[in-house]
Amino acid sequence: MNLRIVADVQTKPKKIADHSIVGWGYTYFVRHRDAIKIGFSGAPKERIKAIQISFPDPLEVLAIVPYTIIDEPTAHQRFVHLRMSGEWFKAAPDLLEFIEQIKIEAAKAPKGQYPTMKATALADEIDRCCRHLARLRRTQPPEMRVLVNRLIEHLKDLPRNPDAMRPLIRRTIELIEPPTPAP
Repeated sequence: MNLRIVADVQTKPKKIADHSIVGWGYTYFVRHRDAIKIGFSGAPKERIKAIQISFPDPLEVLAIVPYTIIDEPTAHQRFVHLRMSGEWFKAAPDLLEFIEQIKIEAAKAPKGQYPTMKATALADEIDRCCRHLARLRRTQPPEMRVLVNRLIEHLKDLPRNPDAMRPLIRRTIELIEPPTPAP
C-alpha cells in the first residue's frame, strides 16, 4: 500500500496550518459500530475521552499515529467516498486495511522522533487559548485588538523559554481584565 508521507521524520514538531493555530499532534481513528471518526488532536487520548461522553457504549480506538505518518485532511480526502457525516466514515474494508497499514508504518518509525503526548497537550492548550483570545478580540476597542493580535501571534510561536512570554501575558491580562480595586 502506498502511503503519502506528509513530512520528513524530524525531531521538532512541524506546524500544520489546516488544523489549528498551533497544529502539531496526532491523527486518530475511533470506531463506533459501523462508523469511524478520523480526527486530529495534540492530546488525542483526552479528545477521545471527550467524544466518548456523547456515546452510550464504548468507542474502539483503532489507531493514534503522529500526523507525519498521515494527516487528517489527507485521510479525509482519501476516503471521501465513505464519508457519512463530518469526520465520520463508513467502516469499509479499505478504510480498515488502511488503518492497519498506518499502524505498521508508525511502529516502524524511529522512537523519539515525534512530540510527546505531554508536549502536544500543551500545544492544544495554547491553541484553545488563542481561539479564546480571538473571540475576545471582537469585543475589544480597536487599540486593544492590536495588543490581542500581538499576543495571539506570540502564542503561536511560543518560544521554548516560557519566561519570555510572561510580561506580555501579564500586561495583556491587565489591559483586558483590569484588577478589581480592594475594598
